[in-house]
Amino acid sequence: MALSDSLLHGGKDVLRVCDSLCQHAPDSLTFYDYYLLKSRKLVAGSSPESALPYAWRALHFVRKRPSTARTRGLEASAYSTISGYYYHLRQSNDSATKYASLAYEKVMQSDRMDYAADMAANLADTYVFHDDLPKAAHWYRRALLLADSLQLPKNKITSLYMGLAQIYTMMKDFEMAEHFYQLTEERRQELRPNMVVYFLNNYGNLCYFKGDYQCALKYFTELRHYISSRHEEKSVDMHSCYINLADVFLNLYQLDSAMYYLKPAEQYFKEMNIDLGVFYANTIRIGIAMSKGNYQEVERILDSESDSSTVSDHNIMEIRNRYLKDYYVMKGDYRSAYKQLLSNHAFNDSAEHNKTKMRSIEIMTRLTEDTLRLHHKLAIEEKNLALTRTRNLYWSTSCIVVILLSLIIIGTIYMRKRRLQNNIDVMSLRLANARQRISPHFVFNLLNTRLKTSNQEEKDLLMDLVKLIRQNLNMVSEEYICLSKELDFVKRYVELERILLGEDFDFVMETPPESETSQIFLPSMFIQILVENAILHGVKNREGHQELKIIVDIDEKGTDIRIVDNGPGFDIRYIDGRKGKTGLNIIRQTIMLINQRNKAADGMRFNLSNLEGEDGQIIGCCASLHIPSSIRYFNSTMVKN
Repeated sequence: MALSDSLLHGGKDVLRVCDSLCQHAPDSLTFYDYYLLKSRKLVAGSSPESALPYAWRALHFVRKRPSTARTRGLEASAYSTISGYYYHLRQSNDSATKYASLAYEKVMQSDRMDYAADMAANLADTYVFHDDLPKAAHWYRRALLLADSLQLPKNKITSLYMGLAQIYTMMKDFEMAEHFYQLTEERRQELRPNMVVYFLNNYGNLCYFKGDYQCALKYFTELRHYISSRHEEKSVDMHSCYINLADVFLNLYQLDSAMYYLKPAEQYFKEMNIDLGVFYANTIRIGIAMSKGNYQEVERILDSESDSSTVSDHNIMEIRNRYLKDYYVMKGDYRSAYKQLLSNHAFNDSAEHNKTKMRSIEIMTRLTEDTLRLHHKLAIEEKNLALTRTRNLYWSTSCIVVILLSLIIIGTIYMRKRRLQNNIDVMSLRLANARQRISPHFVFNLLNTRLKTSNQEEKDLLMDLVKLIRQNLNMVSEEYICLSKELDFVKRYVELERILLGEDFDFVMETPPESETSQIFLPSMFIQILVENAILHGVKNREGHQELKIIVDIDEKGTDIRIVDNGPGFDIRYIDGRKGKTGLNIIRQTIMLINQRNKAADGMRFNLSNLEGEDGQIIGCCASLHIPSSIRYFNSTMVKN
């Protein structure tokens, strides 16, 4: 929008720039934005008649597309161009008002609300063209209200002051007109170029109707220099300035200067078919002829004209009637002179009537504005309430988020502490397990001394013991070990125990192939502890034949390990010392810690039960261990069968 305003009120290169922008427009809607911008510039320039095809083509394009805020904005711009054409060339009052109304309706439903005040002001100008001053004042007030509501730049409001000043000028209320022009003068530097032209022209008109022709000459001369500085000598504005200068010089009795400015203006109006301009030029020619006493020229001009009753501009008609009154008096036609005098009185009565009507409209408009301000204030309070609710919701949500984050952080810290405590508990179990063992340095020193004095059979036995102890130390240093290594160690251990148990001892291991057992992991020394308990509390306490079995079954659900002996059974009340209790406690506590890590999965299970014969007597004990097919240990090792 800022670019459009800048181009619209730019210099002579604007049309070329618009053509360049159209060629590089990113889409069709943008293309027609610049296309219509060119048409608006043409209306205000030297070729206003060439603007209409641009506007109609744009409307034809927009009407084929779905109605959106964007397309309605283009429609408003096109209608405004058409209205501007009829207004500037003074060709059709009704058409100017019709298209200005359409432009206002469309802009109020578009994405160009910043132009709503301008469209309302344009509609007000067309009512001035109609000489319907109360309606014109109403639409200027509407434009002021829109500019205030939309918080538009001050230069928009300043330009609206000029519209009201023009209306007061036409109603002969020169005091109010002067008031609004003074308000405009204070902010003249804020005005856009076209508004500067509007200001200088209308202030000059005010001075003219007040009869202060030197003041009028000052403003019209300044206007001529300003338009020339913008290289717009062929525009409607320049030729309107020329004819105003001609009228001022006529009233200052500088007839040569009047004719100098009248001729180019008259020629332009005839070429452009601007009937009102031609009528005004003839009026000034009548005045010049009257000043020279050339009454035949006056008659020639009057005879050349068609019916002048269609002229709607009361100000120009009042000037014409003033000159004709003097003409008819000079001719002695007092009846016609009196008729012209009555016509001017009718204009003055009409101005007074309009003034009274406008006062009533102003009162109603102010009441409406007060009501709108009240509604606006209530709307602001409602928005503030909604904003307060939104702010409270925001802070409540923020507090909830902070609390949730705090709980998550606390929970994370708690879980980390719990895992750390689990690891500490595991280390404590390992230390407790290690404390059950005799110092390896003591054992190795004793065995090395014994090896030096032993025979070959004893040496072989002692070497097997040394290997077993070393293997035990390696296993104790690991948290988890594969089942094949654990079974190999247990086998060595039981073979050494066989020496103490005697020949009447059978040891059996029923296990899958090593390729399967090497894929199963379990806490180290689990099977060794159970086998040691079975020997210590089971087979050693049995008279006669002794048996020990290790049975391993692997399937899809997991791994089942059973240690079976034919001892007197398990009775916790008669365990010899604390060693048996400590080993079983290590197993149970380790399983409990591992299962806490695997709450969502099937956990490890350990069970110790006595075996009974057909007569109900205890014939042995079975320690069973179940390892699920998938379980996660503390070091993240996954056990799979």
